[in-house]
Amino acid sequence: MRFGEGEAREISVAGARRRSASTLGKRQRTLEASRRAAGLPEPGRPEPNNCECCGRLSSRPRRALALDHCHVTGKFRGWLCTACNLALGKLGDSIEGLERALAYLRRFEQTLENA
Repeated sequence: MRFGEGEAREISVAGARRRSASTLGKRQRTLEASRRAAGLPEPGRPEPNNCECCGRLSSRPRRALALDHCHVTGKFRGWLCTACNLALGKLGDSIEGLERALAYLRRFEQTLENA
């Protein structure tokens, strides 16, 4: 190794770390600005690592969890992965929609048990 090679490598790694932290900060600021522009509520708590519905870690580490909110009141409900957020939306964002889906799955299970 020539003189200065190790030092240059350390400097480039430190620079990459600073750029990465800077990019993360920029991403966070962009997300916050997007949420405000969309009229979404301020979250009541920081974004966790896991979906608050299914508990799974985000399958894409760079993808933020969705800020779930009540479409009637506009109040923050929690942090959801994309799959849970889409599922709730497709079921009407309501307990009734979830109960209908649950009843459907239970009917199917009964047909398996009776077969």
